[in-house]
Amino acid sequence: METPATALRKPGLRLQSSIERIQKTFPSRAHDVLVLGIERLADYQDEKYAVTYLNRLDGVRDADAGQDHDQWRLLTETARYLALWMSYEDAARVADLKTRRARFERVRQESRAQSAQLVQINEFIYPRIEEIADMMPTAVGRWLITSQFARRLAERLLGHGRVVQTTSLAGFLQLYFVAELRHLRRRSLRFQEEQSRIEHWLAQVRELAHLDYAAAVQVAEFPRVAKGYGDTYLNGRKKFDLLMQSVATVRGRKDAAAMLRTFIDAALADETGAKLKSELNALAQGKTPDVSAIVGRQAVASPPPVAR
Repeated sequence: METPATALRKPGLRLQSSIERIQKTFPSRAHDVLVLGIERLADYQDEKYAVTYLNRLDGVRDADAGQDHDQWRLLTETARYLALWMSYEDAARVADLKTRRARFERVRQESRAQSAQLVQINEFIYPRIEEIADMMPTAVGRWLITSQFARRLAERLLGHGRVVQTTSLAGFLQLYFVAELRHLRRRSLRFQEEQSRIEHWLAQVRELAHLDYAAAVQVAEFPRVAKGYGDTYLNGRKKFDLLMQSVATVRGRKDAAAMLRTFIDAALADETGAKLKSELNALAQGKTPDVSAIVGRQAVASPPPVAR
């Protein structure tokens, strides 16, 4: 699992019951990635959110049981990408990471500043109307996105962006206020949308596990194409949607897993998804991608290591 740019705030004993649950109800091969997952999500939101993470993985664990010679690849990969997806980057998360002591210390260290020297950090902030709407309650957020008046007002106020000096009191408090919006995250438009998409993806993983285990492992990796913030995330989300649509196309084929692997590689090859669209268009025209190299690679590959 990827390590955040700044150190996590360790929840400590507040997660003890979840850690005990992991030890009692999940296979030992998945323990490391699961503990990292609950720590990340408790830091991102709260301990209840970490419990939701484990609840979602109960079904994946059951679908994986006995199918992979006790390697638990499906559970491990799903746990890895589920934790990353559930801690998606929104304005509150970005502001939170930018105002942590660990980040100031890291910037100071990287700039090689002497103890007596002052370090100023200037952040260029360019919020779009969509990013503002994401943090609003669902009804308000949808109105902001569809309202031309709100869009024009946002462009007038924020269209050129602004520089915020986070090492000044005023600048720090601005970002601190945005970071505190995480307490309202569960009511936000983005949260509702992401939870719905997560449930749909998990349902695909569980269903496919009983039909084609290797293909299900590939579907578990789909979220890796949708990460980041702003335009990067929007492009990734479009690629993710295309990947999800491709599952029905290859379902039942003997080479389904290898084809899905080809599509993932294509999605990661460029920012816009042009190569992925090309691969999918070719398949729609009856041209099957050359998956021989991927099939061979899968045959000799060891199970993926537990990320730290």
